[in-house]
Amino acid sequence: MHIDRDQKTDDDPDFVKLRADCNRDGIALFITKFQEIESYFCLPEHINELYGIPVEEAQDQYNKMVDELKEETLRKLSNFILRERPKLSQNEKGQPDIDIINELVDSWYAKNKYEFTPGKELLGKTKRYLQDVKKFDPNIILSISDGLKCNEFSKTLQSLVQTDA
Repeated sequence: MHIDRDQKTDDDPDFVKLRADCNRDGIALFITKFQEIESYFCLPEHINELYGIPVEEAQDQYNKMVDELKEETLRKLSNFILRERPKLSQNEKGQPDIDIINELVDSWYAKNKYEFTPGKELLGKTKRYLQDVKKFDPNIILSISDGLKCNEFSKTLQSLVQTDA
């Protein structure tokens, strides 16, 4: 089973329950490291493999795009806390507190800005860069390359092999 991260941390109650349920039922679970599966297609190693852009240049562009999406990332994290995890935003009186939200969002972003950057928006920026700046076909980005390798996914696949043995 695959599920996107969608603003959740590894210790999010939904993930804890889902992991336990999948373990109980013998279901292999893959939770994306990044917000969405689209994020993987923006990785510098993948861009290098497909387009021949030097990894350093692809990394610089990737960092720039992630930085350009900072406000959108913070907005999505704040809304997630307000709408989906309101208890995380409450002060000692049980009331929503913007300072608590901001502190939590800043902490999450400082630890995992790449992981929390929205994938669909990042993919759009990456495709525009490839088309407008580099003059490449942006749709090639959805091709398979070794740059898409993911340790978490490999572990999920390995768990399937081990249970079949």
